[in-house]
Amino acid sequence: MTTHPALDGLLNDLVATIVGSPDARPRPGQLSLAHDILDAMLEEGGQVVGAAPTGLGKSVAYLAPSVLMAATAGQRTVISTESLTLQGQIVDKDAPVIVAAARRQTGIAPAVAVLKGWGNYACARAAVAAAQNIVGDAFSAGFVSEKGMAQLAHRVDEFLAAGAKATGPLAALLGGAGSTVEVDGREVPLEELAPLVSWALRAHSTDEAGDRHSFPGKVAEGAWGAVSVSPSECVGVGQCPFADICKPAAAKRRAAEADIVVTNHSMLATQAANDLAVVVGSKTLGKFDHIVIDEAHALPSQVRSQGAKEVSGRRILSVVKALRSVLDDHDGRVKALLDDGARVADEVDAELGAVLARATPKDPVVKLVEGDDPVRATGAMLEQWLDRAAAMLGGATSSARGDTEMKVRRVRGRIDNLKADLKGVVDHRVGVARWVDADTRGARPWPAAHSSPVEIGGMLHGNLWTAPVPDDEEAPEESEDLSIERIVGKDGRPRYELSVVAVSATLPGGFARDMGMRAQPGDYPSPFEAAYGASALNVPRATSPEDIQALASPYSQPHRPKFDVKAHVQWVMPRMEALVDANGGSALILAANAEAGRTYAERLRAHARGRWEVLSQWDGAALRQTTAAWREDHHAVLVGTRSLMTGVDAPGDTCSLVVLDRIPRSPGNVVDDARVEALMKRLDTDKWSADRFVYSADAALLLEQAAGRLIRSMSDSGMVAVLDPRLLKVGPYKYQEQTRQVYMRALSRFERKISDLGEAVDFLVSRRAGKLAA
Repeated sequence: MTTHPALDGLLNDLVATIVGSPDARPRPGQLSLAHDILDAMLEEGGQVVGAAPTGLGKSVAYLAPSVLMAATAGQRTVISTESLTLQGQIVDKDAPVIVAAARRQTGIAPAVAVLKGWGNYACARAAVAAAQNIVGDAFSAGFVSEKGMAQLAHRVDEFLAAGAKATGPLAALLGGAGSTVEVDGREVPLEELAPLVSWALRAHSTDEAGDRHSFPGKVAEGAWGAVSVSPSECVGVGQCPFADICKPAAAKRRAAEADIVVTNHSMLATQAANDLAVVVGSKTLGKFDHIVIDEAHALPSQVRSQGAKEVSGRRILSVVKALRSVLDDHDGRVKALLDDGARVADEVDAELGAVLARATPKDPVVKLVEGDDPVRATGAMLEQWLDRAAAMLGGATSSARGDTEMKVRRVRGRIDNLKADLKGVVDHRVGVARWVDADTRGARPWPAAHSSPVEIGGMLHGNLWTAPVPDDEEAPEESEDLSIERIVGKDGRPRYELSVVAVSATLPGGFARDMGMRAQPGDYPSPFEAAYGASALNVPRATSPEDIQALASPYSQPHRPKFDVKAHVQWVMPRMEALVDANGGSALILAANAEAGRTYAERLRAHARGRWEVLSQWDGAALRQTTAAWREDHHAVLVGTRSLMTGVDAPGDTCSLVVLDRIPRSPGNVVDDARVEALMKRLDTDKWSADRFVYSADAALLLEQAAGRLIRSMSDSGMVAVLDPRLLKVGPYKYQEQTRQVYMRALSRFERKISDLGEAVDFLVSRRAGKLAA
């Protein structure tokens, strides 16, 4: 490990301050990771890919070098997280103490700022328009001030209070119970919208950030659009009367002046997938030298999601409906445009339906290959209609004002997005999957054409890991070594490489390759090894004739039983009940699918007979409320599926037993199948091997994250039970050996492994008795 005295001094100061002891020192894994990160930051284009287990303190490990580089070299870092929880922890908890330590060590306190997407902040203009819709006030120049915003918020509160007291016809008139307001074609209850509008108005009369996360209540579905705008909907700071109090513009200014900018994966994914300078390379934000990706395992899927395209008749009709809301359909030209749009939607729907007719019950998705154009006959017709609609909206934009102007811009954005999606589903590109399936979100299934990027390493490297050399800087000189070429972008401009750090508690196989990074993944020691040593892993055997028969599919051949996942649900129930009984509740039950999860919740609730409460994600309450109730009741059992396999923390006895019914492998899907095919070509390997790099690796990642729910602090211990007998080498039911090893590596921190149910029960009873005695 390279020596970095300045970094060691900063970390020692920081840890001593936090612990309250001058002799306290960083954890070994934390220190090693921090040194590796600083090494990378000192080298242009340096990279670190690190598996940093929970409890290591990885946020401190990357914040310390980032702060040090800002204080000593004036270099800037962008840090990205997946979750708002971690983002808040970095900005509100970790960064302030590290900056304070840097001030003591260097005399400089680097600035840290948060940057979220434009639409994540309340818009003053949108909030005023929403308030006008609620109370009926005409626009007044007096609103364009902090005082005016506060007064309008008071009017909204008064209107809602009057409606709550009113009865009969007057209640509907004054916004009483049952009253709704239309937002983007969706009816939102006034009693849920008004508090949000009032808060958004008041946020502009204070120093509050005004972002969605700051709203203290629950944001009703569809309501946020009433108080926010996307970048394409914004009239522009130069033209907006509310520019002086604009929250998203203020956030961007703070980020432009900061040494360290904390953002989220959605922002970076948008940049990578759409070749937009959202963060890195943004002239407004300025040059960044380093980029740190925390919770890095989640970034590839977000890039694929942000790059996804869709075209369907349903979507065209939604644009027609949006146009009708901002244009005068009594105008002959407008009526013709809307009628033509409906006809285009029917034509596109019919053509996509003909493509979808090639699907079968076994494979309901039609994959598109080179030469396939799902809208060969109707694509040009759709593009021409979209151009007509955009031109007609252009005239409406020039005369629109206030709320109407924002609506027009919003519709224009939808037209532009559909036009871009049309190109995406028509063009065949290497590394992009295309297919046609049935969109079942509406009243009837609509055939829809889709595309999604599969291999996203090039996108990340080209759009995030490198950036254009700023105009005020000289381009790097050509290397004397002719084998090293200067990086040049598609626009011909020279580019420089940022140092890239990607860390996560868990990383799937092939992660660096997927991320377009050349660094080899490094493992850092967990501070929880003792906690894992005091815990156990239970995987049951299925070797007896009774177990083999109970798990056999009715379609099995004689002497070659086939594993039946539906029979497995019934097979695990008595084992699950025995483990929960032995532990006295205090369990997290994770099912591979919702149908099984509901069965477990119902059976466990009946079996508990009131000894402990059994909660589930299907109980009707918001998931955060359900998990909060589980944390507060140390004997409760919580049942859920994939949404509870990550991000649910309950240190202590509340979660001393984690049970997974089987390996959480995703069912086959077009995008992952395309990833498999791409790997087969790139690595010149067979389908089974490529499958392990995709489906098995993704399942192992989720398995490791789910098992990690057990140990969240040094004092935690207990049992993880994976009730999938295919993980063992014995018996007729087993995974292919290399796949089995991939899954077992995800559980390798557990040294003690138990396959006998009686032994597992004894372990839990003994552990529980020891806890009670202590």
